[in-house]
Amino acid sequence: MRFTGRWEFNEFMKIYFSAILLFLTANGFCQLTRRAIIDNRIKSIEMSMYDLKGNEDAQVQKKYFYLNGDDSLELHNGVLGFTFKQTVDNKGRTKNLSRLDNKGREDEIHIYKYGKDDSYTIEIIAQGAGTISLKKFNSKHDCIEEIQSSTDTFYYSITKSGQVEKIYQKISGIIKDVAIAEFDSLGFPSTEKFIGEPEICRRRNNKFGLPEEINIYTIDGGDEKLTGRLLFKYEFY
Repeated sequence: MRFTGRWEFNEFMKIYFSAILLFLTANGFCQLTRRAIIDNRIKSIEMSMYDLKGNEDAQVQKKYFYLNGDDSLELHNGVLGFTFKQTVDNKGRTKNLSRLDNKGREDEIHIYKYGKDDSYTIEIIAQGAGTISLKKFNSKHDCIEEIQSSTDTFYYSITKSGQVEKIYQKISGIIKDVAIAEFDSLGFPSTEKFIGEPEICRRRNNKFGLPEEINIYTIDGGDEKLTGRLLFKYEFY
């Protein structure tokens, strides 16, 4: 099962992470949603990623955002990975977002289309691969549906406060549960379980409900073994 989403791990980082961490690129529990970035006026997020199954060196990804939640810059271990350039319409809304690699070459184009009810879609087209993602957002900037590579469809159940509580996948016309979140007494996600998979995530939040630390465990015979850790730092506008 493959997820794409706000954090896109490059091939270098994937060497250090098992399939479990691919879940973390979902628009769900372990990732900051577009709504969270916009509502909290987040300028940048630094995420340190630890694979605790043999390599304990952190891989650090830092992303900067425009005020409207669009990606601006992306750095990997302090080295510039991608730059994002906006094109806006006559209402000041993003029309296109071009992703440029560190040599200035465009490798992705993100196309925005808006509905009359302020809902919108973002289609990501990659050079040489075509459409790799089509996301549908409501007027509050919650991602409610995503089609990946024109084949896999994911649906997101969102709470009133904008928290992802369930992720569903549509396969051959049948919708099944993929992941479900549990919440703390303040209404913030604390645990996510992946249906049919031996992994579980436990999350510690800051006072704003944003994740500070996420620990990833593999379940083996009823025992939980810590296999990965994500640490977050933020800058705000």
